Amino acid sequence: MNMKKYFYLMVVLVMVSCADQQLVDELGVYTDRAPASEVDALIEKARWGDGEAYLKLADCYRCGNGIKKDFVKFIGMISFAHDYGAISSVNDYFGKLPEDSEFRLFFDAICKIDEKQVDEARGLADRLVAEASTDGVVLKGILSLEHGDSLEADRYFVSASEQGNELAELLLCVPDWRDGTNPNKKKLSSLADKNPVACYILANHYSGQNGDTIRDDRLAAYYYMKADKMAFLDQRAAGWLLNYHRNGGDIVLTEKDVLRLKKLSGIVDDEE
Repeated sequence: MNMKKYFYLMVVLVMVSCADQQLVDELGVYTDRAPASEVDALIEKARWGDGEAYLKLADCYRCGNGIKKDFVKFIGMISFAHDYGAISSVNDYFGKLPEDSEFRLFFDAICKIDEKQVDEARGLADRLVAEASTDGVVLKGILSLEHGDSLEADRYFVSASEQGNELAELLLCVPDWRDGTNPNKKKLSSLADKNPVACYILANHYSGQNGDTIRDDRLAAYYYMKADKMAFLDQRAAGWLLNYHRNGGDIVLTEKDVLRLKKLSGIVDDEE
C-alpha cells in the first residue's frame, strides 16, 4: 500500500481566492535562526535532507516528545525519512511499531479500509475511540464516507477537528477524500500556518504539478517556502523552488539556501 495516497489527501485544487492573492505580498527572505529546542534543531537538520533527523522527528510526533502528537506530521516525517534514505520501507516501519501504538492501530485500520475489510477497520476505530483517541473519531468519519454518508462523516470530522485533530481539519477541506474533488481551498489556506501538508498541496496546485490549468508561481513559491520552514520539502519541490529563484522569481535566497536546495533536489551544476 502506498502511504502517500493518504498523506497527500488532496490533489485537485481549483480557483484562486482573493485571500490567497494577498499572501503574495508576504514573500520574503529566508532567515537563519538559532534552534530554540531539540525539535527545532532536528527540523533544521531535516531541511538539509538528513533522513535520520526525519526519523527522529517522526518519533517526536508519535510520542509527543517536545511537541504535540500529530499523525499528519508523523506520517510526513516517515515519508521523508524514506525519501532521504533513513528507512527502506514505510510499511516495514509501521510493522515494527508496538501493536498497541495509537498510530499503528490507525495505520492498520486504513489498510483494512483500503482492503474493504470494513468490520475489522470499524473494530480498530472503536478501540481508538475507547482509548480517547481523536484518530478513532477520524476513522469513523472515513468509514462513513466509504459507506456513502458524507453528512455523518462531516459530523465525525468536525468533532475531531474541534479537539485539535489536524487530519480531521484537512479532511473537512475535501468532501471526497479519495478523489480530492470540490476542495475548500480558502479553508486550506487558513490551515497553512500550522499544517505543512496544506502548504504542500497548495504549492503543488499553484506550480502546476497536479496538471492544473490555473497556475500562480508566486503563490506556489509562497507555499513551498512555508512548507520548507517545517521540513516538508521533497526533491522535486526543492528543485522547483530553486529554478524559480534562478529564473528571476521574487524570493531572495542566500548562498546557503541555494546550496541546501541544490542538495535536496540533487541538482548539480555543469561547472561542479
